[in-house]
Amino acid sequence: MRRQDGTFEKTQEITFSMCDFTERIKPSALLVIAADIAGDDYSDRGLPHDALLKEGVVFLVSRVRFSIKRRIRAEESIKLISYERRVTGPFCIRDYIVEDDRGEIIIAGRSAWIICDPVSRRILRPASFPHPIQNHEDIILDVGEPEKLKLPQDMEKVCERKVVYSDLDGNGHVNNSVYGDMASDVLPMELFNGEIKEFAINFVKEARMGDTITIFRGKDGDREFIAGFLGDSLCFECAFTFKGQR
Repeated sequence: MRRQDGTFEKTQEITFSMCDFTERIKPSALLVIAADIAGDDYSDRGLPHDALLKEGVVFLVSRVRFSIKRRIRAEESIKLISYERRVTGPFCIRDYIVEDDRGEIIIAGRSAWIICDPVSRRILRPASFPHPIQNHEDIILDVGEPEKLKLPQDMEKVCERKVVYSDLDGNGHVNNSVYGDMASDVLPMELFNGEIKEFAINFVKEARMGDTITIFRGKDGDREFIAGFLGDSLCFECAFTFKGQR
């Protein structure tokens, strides 16, 4: 639904399958609903994915950061609000607001997207996009900028992960939400008994069918870091902050 201020809103039911063993939403599922509402926003403006492809453009998420007051529970109904915030260099910045049934903000998010040629994967300037990009910098949101992470120097290799059929999406590469699972899977399960205070993930290099991602883990203060590499090249980097962890 298009709101009077130009932002986009939808109601989302959180299903049991979107949640982990604590019956709270998985980081990967949070990435899914964030990507979906971005697509719904463009579709509502007459720019669904297939129409953008015909125009020779595709939006790819590059960085995401969530500030989490509390995780969403299974069977909970939430209100999602999303909008383009501004253009910064090559990035289109998009925000997310998650409200509970009392109208309280329980999750705030900010993401950075790039516009690419779907064939060559060449990054296109936002100014070349033939449609208006909104500006909603007037909306105050308590979340940091999605920035490059400073990985600890002493990260240890934990596993290798081969890309398989179920990892891929319609863009032919590993779907961004899958990296959320890859990162979560190498953390001790007991961490998820607590609450996640912040979750940040950056997508650096596309992984495709048959690639092998080498995953490393490290810690700096109260932040748990996970990074995946394709050979010597960084594929993704991720940071979790858990409440009460030191």
